[in-house]
Amino acid sequence: MKRFLKVFSLIVFLIGAFFVFSSEARANFAESFSEVVDSLRGVEEEAVKIFMPQPQSVDNIVLGNRESEALTAEGVLFESNLSPISYLGNCDDNSIGLENREHGVKFLQAYSDLMTGSSEGDNTSNSYLERKNNDINKLNNWVTNPGFTQSSSCDFIDVRWSPPNDVSRNSKIYVNGVNVTEKLFTNTSKILLKKGPEYRVQIVMYDNYGNTYTTSEYLVTSSGDNRTNESTAYLAKTGINPTFLDLPSSIETSNESSQTPDVRPQALFNTPTVESNFINDGKDLIYSFTAGENVAYYKFELNGSIVYSTEPSIKILNGTSTSYVINISLLNTYGETGSYFNHSQGGASVQEDCTSDTSWVNKGGIQFFYYDPLSYNLPSWNSSPSEIIVKNNTLFISINPPENANSILISKNGDVFWQTGWQQDVDPNDPANNYNLNFPLPENITGEVEVFAESGAGLFSQKFKINLNQFEFVPINYDFDDPSFVPVMSTSSPFGYDMLGATQVESGFPTLEMIHDIVRVRAFKFYIDGKCIGQQRAWNIIDDSDILNTVYPLGYAVLTKLPPKSNLNYEITAVGFNGVESQPISTTLVTYLEPTIELLDIGIVDTNWIVYNEFAYIYYYLSMSKQEYQQYLSEENFVWMTVEMCCDENQRLYYPSIVFRPVPDYASCSDLTIINRSYSDNPAFLGVRTNPNLEITEFIKNDDDSALSYENSGGQLGDIIYSVNGKDVFSEVQLADAFNDLSAGENINLLVGRDGVSVNLDIELTTYPERFNLDEINNATGCFDSSGGAVGVFKIKMSQGYQKNQYINRFQIYQRDASAESRWPTENTMFYASYKEFNKDGNIYSGIGPGDDLASYGSHNLNFSKVSFSISSNSQRSGSRPVLVASPEISDGGENSKEEEVDETFQPSEAFATPVPRYYFDLAESEYLIENNLVPSFNKSTFGDCCFRNDSTTERGDRVFTPGAKIAYLTPEAAVLEGWNLHSLTCNFVVINKEYNSDDPMYLPPSPYIPEESDLPFVTIVEQTVNLGEECQFDFGEYQQFPFYGIGVTACYVNEEGVYYCIKSDFTTFPFASWG
Repeated sequence: MKRFLKVFSLIVFLIGAFFVFSSEARANFAESFSEVVDSLRGVEEEAVKIFMPQPQSVDNIVLGNRESEALTAEGVLFESNLSPISYLGNCDDNSIGLENREHGVKFLQAYSDLMTGSSEGDNTSNSYLERKNNDINKLNNWVTNPGFTQSSSCDFIDVRWSPPNDVSRNSKIYVNGVNVTEKLFTNTSKILLKKGPEYRVQIVMYDNYGNTYTTSEYLVTSSGDNRTNESTAYLAKTGINPTFLDLPSSIETSNESSQTPDVRPQALFNTPTVESNFINDGKDLIYSFTAGENVAYYKFELNGSIVYSTEPSIKILNGTSTSYVINISLLNTYGETGSYFNHSQGGASVQEDCTSDTSWVNKGGIQFFYYDPLSYNLPSWNSSPSEIIVKNNTLFISINPPENANSILISKNGDVFWQTGWQQDVDPNDPANNYNLNFPLPENITGEVEVFAESGAGLFSQKFKINLNQFEFVPINYDFDDPSFVPVMSTSSPFGYDMLGATQVESGFPTLEMIHDIVRVRAFKFYIDGKCIGQQRAWNIIDDSDILNTVYPLGYAVLTKLPPKSNLNYEITAVGFNGVESQPISTTLVTYLEPTIELLDIGIVDTNWIVYNEFAYIYYYLSMSKQEYQQYLSEENFVWMTVEMCCDENQRLYYPSIVFRPVPDYASCSDLTIINRSYSDNPAFLGVRTNPNLEITEFIKNDDDSALSYENSGGQLGDIIYSVNGKDVFSEVQLADAFNDLSAGENINLLVGRDGVSVNLDIELTTYPERFNLDEINNATGCFDSSGGAVGVFKIKMSQGYQKNQYINRFQIYQRDASAESRWPTENTMFYASYKEFNKDGNIYSGIGPGDDLASYGSHNLNFSKVSFSISSNSQRSGSRPVLVASPEISDGGENSKEEEVDETFQPSEAFATPVPRYYFDLAESEYLIENNLVPSFNKSTFGDCCFRNDSTTERGDRVFTPGAKIAYLTPEAAVLEGWNLHSLTCNFVVINKEYNSDDPMYLPPSPYIPEESDLPFVTIVEQTVNLGEECQFDFGEYQQFPFYGIGVTACYVNEEGVYYCIKSDFTTFPFASWG
């Protein structure tokens, strides 16, 4: 299994200090949910603690989940074509895995062929027996044609042969029946023989399986001639092998009288000339000459070949057809040379003698030389087995290791049928199963077998024998439908699991030990506390040219929706194609608290305009009553939330988090809105609540029910605040900023609008009523409405450079399990909390870290588009409120003067006779277009791409396409230009040729992206013109190898004079969600 189980550790959030609990709790449910949402204005920075969930030191954290894994649990399931197994399921479907049956039959037949050595295939990579048989066939073919050659050089004959190079083998060399191998074996393929009599060379070769291969004798002539040329002259054999007397020793000579002459008759001619005679015998020639005196033997040499005769004549075969030189020497009874001469036939010249510098070795009278630097040592194995068992058609042996051994062999009647290595423990996890050797026993193996070690071809240790008949076992049966086959789950590797969530785990488990057993298993069954919750295919078929590489056991599963906070008995069994079920393997699963809280609603507080460096307010509504909240606190199972937002100044997702903390019991939900972001010991308080337009909606009374600052100074409900001390304010944030450095008792001037008329108010500031504990209210992040539901608010600062269009992908509710640490089975890992995720795709997921969304835990119907918003400009805000008329008290004429009518027709500095699209930033009016939100764009809630892998539905689940479609879609938008009509609206789609970088998986190309100016290449730009409100669709199937794309919009306008003005946006970049 290529997938190893993950070790999880959830990031520990530093949130404990956020909790404040009042022991004097009292109910204060004054408002409904909708009324609370309507009143959530001006929740300031202290009211929402914004932080990123990161550890203090990465050195103290073992990263888990997607960040540290090459292949996630979701990836393993996808690659293996598996689905999570739910506790809510059953085992009724017995067709699971039957699709593998036909392939299993073929596999088992091929495996049988290989185990018995009967396969005729060429592939030798999977079966010891097939490899052995192929090696033996090659050596048998070689021994019938060893490829002997010989050649003459100076005073030696070079003899060579051609052993197979791809077979392990060692050899012994025999010359004239003498073993001239210098070491135990040799691996050489040539030998040099000293010229002299003829030689007979024979090679005996040894393989790795205990077999020997002996060549026929190869005749080596003294000339080194292979005798393939019939015209070559050579000496006829006489059958005479000379014997000579030993020369007298020096001691014998010294004992003789110095007066006695050293008489050893020399073989000499006694005439000054030697008469010779030639007699033709067909193409042969008989050469004779005058006899010498004291001659024991005549020695004839021709082309390096030597023949002895007792007569002064010799027959030369092919002697009449070529030229040559024959040398003749006269030898006495001691082998000493006396007279010698040569005869040239056919004009051949006489050659001088040649002597090489070869270091000859003499063994058994044979002078030879060969080079072999290898050493050949026999393995030693003097140990006896301490234990032998047979189970699952496998022989297990416990024994001490051999010395100087490469591997261990097992044979039957000398025929080796398996090879293995010695290992420390077969099963280090089971002390009762610690064996050092294991051999599968083929179908035909019974009775006595031999076990021995090898260190190379022919190098074997002594053998010890085992009688298999003393063990009860069933030999391997290759019948796929054998009704007696009983699967046996393995215990030779760990059976464990890792948490993916409070109630979902990924489990790695041992399957069956032998592949021929695995292939006969249809499925695995999974049991929780005795309940069968599902079946899973036992193995996959994978592509490979060798069928024995095509079975991939599936020892991996993901279990979901398990009972929370439980210790569960987890069992797995194997079910054969014959319907027989194995005994289970088992372990204990520990599950944890699953968040029970539901998200009832989510949206953005309507503040009309959100501007860079100001705040967006996201409200959420939970199914958590005050009593439940207090119980969670008492059990330390506290709750916090995270939202996944898109996107920051780097075009990456970011994750604001918040702890739910209600306002104190003496306050109401609306009190969240009246506290400034910072305050002094005597902070100023205007004593009002406003709506997003800074309209006064409520007066706050003092503790004695008296009026406070604004009401005291003549302010009225319905007034709209325009400026503070001459500084314009457009939002509650800016109004709060203006009060940050003010204290009670100071005087300020407010310009307000009242029924469209400007009114100046001089106000002496008061402080907060004593009933307001500012610390408690500032630390609050929500409240309970009149129905008891929890209403909370995220406050998120829109930093400069953030993506203009913001949206939420998912909302997560985290809940700590106070009992987790004591129940977690591994000391080195800490389970801190789990989450429930509400995803914009409409599903609810569960996990312990972002991204572990393997199974849907239900669905929701929340509208995530309600949490999408755009960052606008102050000019837009200023333009949204009425222009004030000067009050009568300060008008020059004493009468209200009528406003002059203003021509609001848009007047560009340049226009064209034909539609000419130009980027908005290249237009003279670019700043005006940006400030007034006139640049064309598209609605983020309407765009997406489909489909991930081979799905048919979009990520949001709101669209259906053909399975595997690669479609991007969006709805473009264009602003209204006064005095102009929309002529055309065009979607621009660019595919960016930028490869995915796994080292930076969150990378996005620059956004905004401008093809003409960016140094990034692009593949193509596709354009599609639609009517206002219609959708654009792009088929990017041919570009799907690229992970990034950009979207832009062009709007062209025409006025009554037929002049055109076109505005082209830049491109907003995204990764293809369907690209994965």
